This record gives sequence, structure tokens and C-alpha cells, in this order.
Amino acid sequence: MRDGFTQQWNDALTTLDSGATPSGDAFAETGDVLLLNYPEELHPLERTNLLPPHAFLGSAVRTEPVDAEVEAWLARGDRPIVYVSLGSFLSVRGDVLAAIAEALLAHSALAVSHGGNNSVTEALTASVPLLLLPLSTDQFAGAAALEDARLGEALDPNSASPTEIRDAAQRLLALPEPARRRLDALGASLVASPGAHRARAALLAHEF
Repeated sequence: MRDGFTQQWNDALTTLDSGATPSGDAFAETGDVLLLNYPEELHPLERTNLLPPHAFLGSAVRTEPVDAEVEAWLARGDRPIVYVSLGSFLSVRGDVLAAIAEALLAHSALAVSHGGNNSVTEALTASVPLLLLPLSTDQFAGAAALEDARLGEALDPNSASPTEIRDAAQRLLALPEPARRRLDALGASLVASPGAHRARAALLAHEF
């Protein structure tokens, strides 16, 4: 995959600039400053030290208009909401969704996710703990980072039973106070300094 994509990259580069130096690995190409839509607090320092010039944006959560119909539906009852999303990539997993549905869950706010970058950063911005069922690619790294930070738990989506999902959810809904404080502080930081603002600051600070 890398070699094929790099060849396509170089073909396009030649069309744009016949004198440009070909890339050896298009996946490793970056601009003058690498912007990462991810909280620096969750990124291991040893990996951070390997990055080119960069800035962590935390999250890039957009503001959506309030939907009156959804708001009315939420107001009809006082049962807590558990948000479940397995993303749009490799997530047609009726077996996993069935297990989650069987386990849920009349408790407090919780996100159940595949561990994709957007799901993770959006949940953290809302200070919501995560129950993760990673399916592919970077989702495993995201799940590991959340477990290391004790702000989430990961289960194997191929074998997790409704009981295991329910038990993990109950543990997350009763986060120990130190973890709850760290999650609230991280969420507050991401809200106070949105990703778009961090990106602008990083670009303005970089000498082009």
C-alpha cells in the first residue's frame, strides 16, 4: 500500500513540478508544522519526541444547532443517556451492537465507541468516560492510551459478552475521584482552548 500510494504521490508531484524531489514515503510527508487533532495529555512522550515540528490541537469539536425534536425527546424522561457509536469505517458489526444493546444501562452518561479519533476527542471534550471496542487501525492505540490514563476501558469486540460490557460500564460510571477530576480538567481544557484556536496559534508561531 505504501509503495503504491507513494508512486501516485510522485506522479502527481511530477505533474505539478517536474523538478521536485520524489518522495520516498508519501505517508511520512508533512507540511512545515504537523497539526495533530489529539490531546497531548494522552500522547506518550517517547512517541512525541519522534515527531517533526508539531502542535497538538486537543480536539476539533464543532458547534451544532440545537434540534428541537431531539431536545423534546430527551426532555420526556429522566433516564440517563448512553451514547453508542462505532464510527463509519469497518463498523457494520451487528453482533457487537447487539451485545451493547443487551447490556445497556440505566445509569449515568457514558460513551461506548470503537475508539476512533473523533469519538475519543469529542467524548473527552465533554468529560465523558469511554468504553472502547476497537475494530481496526489507530483505534487500538487510542484504547490503550485511554486505559493508561484510566479514563476508559477497552474490550475485545469479537468476544465481549453483554455481562462484560455491563460490568465495564458500571466501573466507568463510578470513576474514582482522582480519575474523575483529571477527566473534568481535561474536558475543561479542551473546551477553553478549541482545536481551531490552537491550530491558528501554531501556524502564526511557525516561521514560514
